[in-house]
Formats: sequence, C-alpha cells, structure tokens
Amino acid sequence: MHLTVAAVSILAVLLTGVWRKAPELHTSLLYVIVGNLLYNVLTYEWVLWEFHPEVFPEAVTELMYTFIVFPCTVLLYLARFPEGTIGRKLLHIVFWIAVYALVEFVWERFGRIDYHHGWSYWWSISFDFIMFPMLRLHQKRSWIAYVLSFFITLTFLFLFKVPVHMLKTSM
Repeated sequence: MHLTVAAVSILAVLLTGVWRKAPELHTSLLYVIVGNLLYNVLTYEWVLWEFHPEVFPEAVTELMYTFIVFPCTVLLYLARFPEGTIGRKLLHIVFWIAVYALVEFVWERFGRIDYHHGWSYWWSISFDFIMFPMLRLHQKRSWIAYVLSFFITLTFLFLFKVPVHMLKTSM
C-alpha cells in the first residue's frame, strides 16, 4: 500500500509535468523534507504514528515518504496552486486535505498505520489543515513560515508530551 502511494505520486508528477517546476520550488521541497526528518528525530522514541509497511522496513518506508511522496505532493500542490479568488484557493487546499484524509483512512482501515501517545486520525486531519496552508505560505513568505513552524512544532511537542529530554546526549 505504501509502495503504491509512492508509485502513484511519481506517476502523477510525471504525467502532469509538474516536475519541471522543481527548480522553482526547491526551497519548499526542502522545507517539507526537513520538516519530516525533524519529526522523525524529535519523536524517535515517542512516535505519534507508525507505519506498517508491506515490503520495506519501517525506516525505509519513512524515507520513501520523506524523499518521494512528500516532495511529489509539494510539486503537485504548489505547481498547480490556482490564482484568482479566495474560493478557488480554498477549494484547492481542501481538495489536498481530502486526498490526504482519504489515503490515511484507507491505511487505518487496512492496518497500515497505528497511532500512539494521544495522536489519532483526527489529529492527522487537523495537521493537514495546518500543513497545506503552511506550504503555500512557505512558497510566498518563507521566513514567516519558518517562524510559525517553530512555534507549531513547540505546540505539538507540548500537546503530545514528547519527552524532549531524550534529545540530550550523554557525554
């Protein structure tokens, strides 16, 4: 199932031609990659959700999402972001939230994802309502997105009681 998501993501990027926008969107691609890597580092021993892969080990599956699925999402989402009315823009954002919600719903129903430490399917959808507007904000005003991301990260660390003391190294 996870491999299918990666394959469909790559195929969508190739068929729509949005891969041509990668140089223009590279900073937003890096933003999503660093964000997911940061999540994996901060929650290494306190995961909020956990994939159950079919083919590859969990770490490889996480890397597949980090370097394939999420960057493909950024390309598809930002390269085709509509100009014009707020309504068209909101519809675009809601469409992508719905896509992510549907995919995660399928994962949950087929046992491909588990939630821990208070996280749930509904928290994932709530996060999508933050993530997609933040991607657009990053494209337009990256420094504002970085500052807001810092505070959003702190909020989630606090809400889900992620034991940050685990990040300290013993010397």
